[in-house]
Amino acid sequence: MVVRNEGVHMAGANTYGNRQDDAFELSGNDRQSPAGKQSGGEPPYPVPENEEQRIQALDTYHIMDTAEEKDFDELTQLASVICGTPIALVTFIDRDRQWMKSHHGTTLTQTPREYAFCTHAIADPANVMVVPDATLDMRFRSNPLVTGETNISFYAGVPLVNQDGFALGSLCVIDHVARDLHPQQVNALVTLARQVVDKLELRRKSERLEQVNIELASSLDALNTANLKLQEMDIRKDEFLGMVSHELKTPITSLKASLQLMEISSGQTNNELQPLLVRKSLRSTEKINELVDDLLTMHRFGEKQLRMGMSHFNIYRLLQDCASEKPAGKAITTRVEGEQDLSVFADEHRIEQVVSNLLGNAMKYANQSDEIVLTVKRSGTMIRVSVRDQGPGIPAEHIPYLFDRYWRADHMGSTYSGLGLGLYICSEIISRHNGRIGVESEAGQGAEFWFELPA
Repeated sequence: MVVRNEGVHMAGANTYGNRQDDAFELSGNDRQSPAGKQSGGEPPYPVPENEEQRIQALDTYHIMDTAEEKDFDELTQLASVICGTPIALVTFIDRDRQWMKSHHGTTLTQTPREYAFCTHAIADPANVMVVPDATLDMRFRSNPLVTGETNISFYAGVPLVNQDGFALGSLCVIDHVARDLHPQQVNALVTLARQVVDKLELRRKSERLEQVNIELASSLDALNTANLKLQEMDIRKDEFLGMVSHELKTPITSLKASLQLMEISSGQTNNELQPLLVRKSLRSTEKINELVDDLLTMHRFGEKQLRMGMSHFNIYRLLQDCASEKPAGKAITTRVEGEQDLSVFADEHRIEQVVSNLLGNAMKYANQSDEIVLTVKRSGTMIRVSVRDQGPGIPAEHIPYLFDRYWRADHMGSTYSGLGLGLYICSEIISRHNGRIGVESEAGQGAEFWFELPA
């Protein structure tokens, strides 16, 4: 670097001296502009041609307003000793201020940029800026840092130039008397400035490495979670295949037995057994059809092929239709209540599928319930539908899993079979309508399944 020693500009002021503030303040007659300050337009200090890029580069280091660090403090202390000055600073210049990362010999930490000597130093990043006597320099002699109690006389600053050529700030030394530096002192100051830049780069690399490590750890956690889910899905797949085989085999075996009995008794003239066998066969085929429908619906979810036929319809009337289709042999009463004129914009067939599933579950698993109540009402911007029974309720520890795929309510001691897809399908259908679904229940207090659709 070349030494500029012609009464050149200096920086780092405003904070120097024995003041105890954390920011520079002027008082009384010191509240005046330094020489060259304009009332408007261009700033009263030189601005680098690459100022915007320089500030963007400074931002990438995340150095401004950070805590003191021993590495930087040791360098300013060494600079003070080598140059024999009471003050040594590591400064960074942003758009409006000069901030000190390290401030040996003063407790001040920042100054307005218009009074900072270092802002002049960074305008010529290839050279060391030395001002032997600021009181004789026309650019600084009226600066309140020179004329005021801070009494700045001598300044020498080495621009802190990063690997991309941007001058981010300076390593500077300050004295209250006019003086100069020996060439060896200047060379040492330049070497220390390189050390500051090296530590700054190392700090940024360490910060980036830490961020990469955080991201890698997060990715590893996500990968481990995904791996556990895959293992769980693999286990569930095996269980599911066995479950499907069992669930399909049961109605098929029943259907086969009924057909065989019908064949045997087909020659009898007065056969009272045949109507019973026909009904049993029909129930078996309905069971098979339900299982296949659930499998196909789940497959369409996975392939994103489930299409919605959206239309406006009266949700109260749909609840009435579902409640009227009570299975034979059930003594449970179903009742519909709520606002009768509420309409929703949804796939009516799919919403009917959800209601029928929730109603069917209530009838299956709530054997102690005398009545099932279906309710519809407005809830803010949503339409809320609920199915409430008076059955045994659901243990709290099982509620989080109710809408999981393949999960079945075996904990209730029920003899009812199934693939564990019903509530999962309900959840997916409601989700595709931008709605919500949930359950409220306590053991022994019944259960209330509900879902909400946009009004």
